[in-house]
Amino acid sequence: MKKLYLLIALLILSFSATAQKYHFKGLGNFPYDSTTHKVKYVEVIDAPGSSPADLYRRARQWLTAKNGQVTLGTLIDEPERGKLRGRLALLGPRQPFRAIFVFEVRDGQLLCSITDFTASMDGMTLEKIAARGGRKMDELLVQHDALFRESLASLRKTVLQ
Repeated sequence: MKKLYLLIALLILSFSATAQKYHFKGLGNFPYDSTTHKVKYVEVIDAPGSSPADLYRRARQWLTAKNGQVTLGTLIDEPERGKLRGRLALLGPRQPFRAIFVFEVRDGQLLCSITDFTASMDGMTLEKIAARGGRKMDELLVQHDALFRESLASLRKTVLQ
């Protein structure tokens, strides 16, 4: 009888030992701000020779134009300070995300920051969604990261034209 129990135990252990375990990547690919513990995309676009007014105009043009996956929610215009801020909607593969953006013009540079991502459907933050884990969640996060980076590349292209 002991041999039977031992055989069953060995059989169960052999199956669990050969099972592949998935290692969730989570927000590993995302730019993560260690002070706020949030995902934060930061882009510094150098445009030497461009006036601050011109950089401001191009950034505002990008925000108000239809840019593929990006749509403008709220815009707070501060031309005298060279600042644009508000909320964006980034259309994703499964659901749109909303984010807070701040664009600031400084001496031939446009500083861009996009943070505080929340899912439009349920209001969950990107960090909470990522905490759910799993292979499908990783695939979704990779797709969203690519879209966010693509949006910043589109902004860079518009500003440097």
